[in-house]
Amino acid sequence: VTHKDSGSGVHSQWHLSEVQVLVRATGMRTTFAHNAWVDRGASVTIEAAGAPESVYKDYVATVYTHADTSSWFDGDVSLRLEGPGSAYSHTIKLGKGDEATKVFHTNAVNTFEF
Repeated sequence: VTHKDSGSGVHSQWHLSEVQVLVRATGMRTTFAHNAWVDRGASVTIEAAGAPESVYKDYVATVYTHADTSSWFDGDVSLRLEGPGSAYSHTIKLGKGDEATKVFHTNAVNTFEF
């Protein structure tokens, strides 16, 4: 990472926490932690903070609740996927309906990754 600044103004330094690099083709993300100030015009080399990690999920379920004011739900919602040959996934608890958090509430769109 190279930080360049003209030096004008109050903020001629930059506090860099981390850089994350995502390889879109593989879904692998590497985090490069720095957590220090970078001086104006300085060049810093940052080593990887650990092994690359997979950030892609196998499934994303999006649940749309109808706009009718009586359509919200305050119970538990689970999902089980069925494939060919009667193959089933384990049961995945998506969440509990809640008016305060708007999960499964009227006109809500809730997304779950697993």
